[in-house]
Amino acid sequence: MGASSTSSSVPARALVVLARGLLSGSVALYLFYLAIVSTRRWRDDAAWASFPPDFGCDDAALVDACTLERVAYMHWLPTVAALSACLLAAAAAAASLPGAARLASQRQLPVGRAFWARWCGGLSRGDACLAAAVLLINAAWAASLGSRYRKLLKFFAGGGDNGGNALFSIGGSNGSTPVWALELMLASIALGQLLMPNLALLFFPVARGSPLLQALGVSYPSAVRAHRWLGHLTMAVASAHSLGFWGVWLARGQWAAEALARGARVNNLAGGLSFLGGLALWLTSVERARRARYGLFIAAHHVGWWVFFLAGVAHYAPLAWFFLPGLLCL
Repeated sequence: MGASSTSSSVPARALVVLARGLLSGSVALYLFYLAIVSTRRWRDDAAWASFPPDFGCDDAALVDACTLERVAYMHWLPTVAALSACLLAAAAAAASLPGAARLASQRQLPVGRAFWARWCGGLSRGDACLAAAVLLINAAWAASLGSRYRKLLKFFAGGGDNGGNALFSIGGSNGSTPVWALELMLASIALGQLLMPNLALLFFPVARGSPLLQALGVSYPSAVRAHRWLGHLTMAVASAHSLGFWGVWLARGQWAAEALARGARVNNLAGGLSFLGGLALWLTSVERARRARYGLFIAAHHVGWWVFFLAGVAHYAPLAWFFLPGLLCL
């Protein structure tokens, strides 16, 4: 009987090893994509030799190399991670394996325990790994975007459009665009792009009972706290992006024309609606407001989310790719 039990658990143990490998590999590749692969276009000087930049994408084709890359990283990897987590849960139960890795990820960080307990109620090793990953990904994007947009300031003012003509007349005289306005607009565009990796992480911690979170050793309270932190970061970046543009438009007397504009590539009206929906969601989720009016918090979270999501995609269609991964794992 004992020998039979041992022999029957061998395939289950092999499945555990396979599932852990697939899960670890897909998560690592996803984070690698967010930090390195997805910032490649901002570091590609050859693509930015003319404006608009040429990334080798064929917008007229239904499926091109750029689309396949996004499908592979933003759809297939989260799907593989979720399926691997389900397989791991089933195989571990069949092999009667203890959740040692899960317990290890929930242990409190040994450094600065008193500080973390006062500041955020404690920080586990899993929390610290997540925070480090988010900070590294944001740092990679910020460095790539900052370098690119500093170069674009000179590009726009110096005739980089292949015709030798300045794309913007800067200086602030004779109706030209003031340097401060161009700098602020470029910074606001960069902040809009910085939203993308944070949106790609924001929704993973939302699902209660998610096999993926369980396989990674993330408890639901820890997941909620991670979602809260990511939400604050996302809305802080979104607010800076929106208010930067609104500030330039107000200062130059162009707010009504620009804020209501509905361009083919960027719909400013939809962007404003998305920001307001997100702002309502954000303000009602602050702890004091949430505790005082919990019903309002729930309503604003549901309604605000749909406005933020639908209007955000209408504002700038590529955002849909970065909403997708976390939504696949709900």
